[in-house]
Amino acid sequence: MRQFILLLFLLPIFGNSNAQTPSTVPGYYVTYSNDTVYTKIKLPKSIFGGEDLSKFIYRVEIVDSFGERKKLKPEDIISYGFSHNGISHRLFSKPMMSPKNLKFLKPVILGQKTSVYQLLTVNQSGAVLGTSYTFENTGGRFAFLVNTMSLSKFKSELKAFYKENLTVQQLIDTKFQSKMSLQEDIIEIVKAVNGA
Repeated sequence: MRQFILLLFLLPIFGNSNAQTPSTVPGYYVTYSNDTVYTKIKLPKSIFGGEDLSKFIYRVEIVDSFGERKKLKPEDIISYGFSHNGISHRLFSKPMMSPKNLKFLKPVILGQKTSVYQLLTVNQSGAVLGTSYTFENTGGRFAFLVNTMSLSKFKSELKAFYKENLTVQQLIDTKFQSKMSLQEDIIEIVKAVNGA
């Protein structure tokens, strides 16, 4: 009997917490003809945290002004964006680990000469298990790096990707001393490539 009363007490609490989470948020997507379409973005039933976008990498579900739902894949649009819990998210259709494997990736840096996008792999608790990076230059070339690579492999792949820029190659030689500074090193290198 005590368990039944406890269940009756907790049920409204859990029901209210779910009711406060909106099922859609205002957003937009950009078509391959560069048209921006304002719409509502349907949120997955569970979002683990501000950095966990794992439920958004394969597809995004939109709700148009007529209430019709449509699922868009990376092959369908260039990018999309929305805000949730005060955090703005913008994801781009970019290749991950191979030129034909498109996913929606979060930008780390969008630059005039080179850009970097990332994909965080998370577990069910929202803890980050790994990070993958896609580097893109203005010529349409890509480099794919994963934080599980050895630091020397990371360094050699980036040196090959930026082989025409000797100054950046020298900078790469001084970086990647620790996995803890991986993203900071990437940002510094890409800013140097972009002339920032």
